[in-house]
Amino acid sequence: MRKELLQLAWPIIIQNILMITTLIVDTIMLGYYSQTSQAAAGLSTPINLSVRLVLMCIPITATAMVARAIGEANREKASSNAAMALLVGLLLGGAVSLAGVTGAKLLVGFFVPVNEPLGQEAVIYLTITVSAFVLNYIFLIGTAILRGSGDTITALFFSMFSN
Repeated sequence: MRKELLQLAWPIIIQNILMITTLIVDTIMLGYYSQTSQAAAGLSTPINLSVRLVLMCIPITATAMVARAIGEANREKASSNAAMALLVGLLLGGAVSLAGVTGAKLLVGFFVPVNEPLGQEAVIYLTITVSAFVLNYIFLIGTAILRGSGDTITALFFSMFSN
């Protein structure tokens, strides 16, 4: 049991480290531009992470539903559950991307004036990052489905490739 747990867990641990590394690299790259750029990323990141945290219910549910169907030896049900999770993810992720792009000024405006340099850069950074949310969300759901089927290694390779 312990060995099987470790075999499933270590790729997930590395995948999470890779996700954190992406945020660190973004911060380092923006540090070469200006302090305002770095502050804009610092302002936008909690907004992105808050949305992601709330919407993690779909990837977690996908993992559970696919794993349950696999445990029942019902591949058809597992495939159906995976397809439904991807469809919901596409629709929800698309809605979040659209809402984020159209509402970036409003979101940033809660924290800083959008007509100042920091606010302007934060709006640009948030608009860029949230516009890609739909793709990132599908990626998260896809790797969750793989984990639910017991394939944590492929999910890790996808994360390594995307990084």
